Amino acid sequence: MKAKYLILEFKNILGNFIGIFFGFIFPVLLANIIIFSRKSEIPPQFVSDFKVTIFITMISIIPLSLALVGFPALFSQETEKGVTRRMVLFGYGITKQLINKLISNIVVIFIAVGVYFFSVGYMNDIKLPSAYSLFVLLVSLFVISIDFYMITFAITWWLKKFSYVYGVTMVLYFIVMILTGMFGVSSEKFGTIIYGIAKCI
Repeated sequence: MKAKYLILEFKNILGNFIGIFFGFIFPVLLANIIIFSRKSEIPPQFVSDFKVTIFITMISIIPLSLALVGFPALFSQETEKGVTRRMVLFGYGITKQLINKLISNIVVIFIAVGVYFFSVGYMNDIKLPSAYSLFVLLVSLFVISIDFYMITFAITWWLKKFSYVYGVTMVLYFIVMILTGMFGVSSEKFGTIIYGIAKCI
């Protein structure tokens, strides 16, 4: 039954267009657009470093999108429709649901990372990082994913309604995107206070 529940969660995630678009398609499109549109402006000797910088910056969108946009959109609908309460009646308490959703979401996030590596890294001939750098990158993505997942789980459990949850998480999503420079605007331009907040993020 545990395996069936995990499979059910995987199907729910992969059937959620919002999560698939923001987690799989959007990061790839954004990274490729920035690389193709800006690399001609970069001196030839710095193009390789430019590609690596964009690659690493944009890959952070994946856990951000799936954990902060895709997951709460799906979970809030389940909560609002009473699915979460019914799962409790079948022996799946909130803790069990949290763990199963976390596992399935983390796996999907790393599938998206694999797609991103091929669609952006391979297609743009970006040099492979060392084994240590790759390990640090994957661990960082894992930690970020858990952090955002726990935040959105708490928000969804508290607000419950899809409209409220989606509004709050989308605002958080774009705030983080802007402050971390993922839209191509440096946080330094927003002043000392905002820049300090961005550094914490």
